[in-house]
Amino acid sequence: MKKVYRINSVYHMLFVLCLINRHEENHLILGHKSLFGLYDKLFNTGIFTTITKIEYPKSYLGKGMRLFLPGLIKILRLFVKKDTHIFTCPNDVEYKSLMPFAKASKISLIEDGVACYSTFDGNNPLYMRRPLQAIDEIKRYFGLPYINIYRLKIHKFYLTNPSLLKQNLPDIYSYLNDSIVVFDINKEILRDVNKKLILDIFGMESYVNKGKKMAILLTQPLVEDNKIDLSTLLKKYLAILEPLVDRGYSIYLKQHPREVGNKYIVIGIDLIEIPKLIPFEVLALSGITFDVGITYKSTAMSVDFIKEKIFIEIK
Repeated sequence: MKKVYRINSVYHMLFVLCLINRHEENHLILGHKSLFGLYDKLFNTGIFTTITKIEYPKSYLGKGMRLFLPGLIKILRLFVKKDTHIFTCPNDVEYKSLMPFAKASKISLIEDGVACYSTFDGNNPLYMRRPLQAIDEIKRYFGLPYINIYRLKIHKFYLTNPSLLKQNLPDIYSYLNDSIVVFDINKEILRDVNKKLILDIFGMESYVNKGKKMAILLTQPLVEDNKIDLSTLLKKYLAILEPLVDRGYSIYLKQHPREVGNKYIVIGIDLIEIPKLIPFEVLALSGITFDVGITYKSTAMSVDFIKEKIFIEIK
């Protein structure tokens, strides 16, 4: 059975590199332009038969057409051979993943970081939520979102921390319980076979600043997602970072791949930037340790090589 891996972030990519069986027929769908820079390195590994680059439609017409995709998938499934196991991120379907879903005999969901274990914008994440508002009832009529645990038969759920899901969203945990696969990505990347492949894809540099304490600022696309304005966000970060600089800390910056440009250059502090396309978890392979980590929400904070963890609040 061929395997299709559909991803939308470097975090998902890390999951795939640890999950994949190199001796099977593997196909990869890159669902965000932030991943396109990895195309050549991924192709050169020889483990993927095909790699497809896609982007979600931006026009209202393109977005409107997506209303019909669940229906098209149902129709296609009547005529095609079900010979695919698709491992998918939670982002809903788009045109170029139409056939993989139509041919899917198994669907496995790869977790999407902290969003899997908490509420999101007042509701559960899109793929885990029951329709709650009028617009949701309209979407349900069209079968949207397609990737929804209450309507789609998902074979397995790959989660790093099921106990946190049980604590925060017990009803969803009970619903998924028998289908959950515990997959600790922070342990998986340290396995020798996975480590070599990950280093081939992402490379590694030495970020260790010997003799100085180190703090890491892990940012998210909060401005891009309209959760906070840039000026307010920078003030929040500065309130934490300036005292650390005064105490002699080196400050490292790891931006989320979806963030646009480097908006933090105006912060007035020397920042040692770690490339966006290197998943933060991969730094474990370098033996680096940070004394302090600062973030809003990030799965990266679950690692053992950050000693003190500071979370900013956004109301």
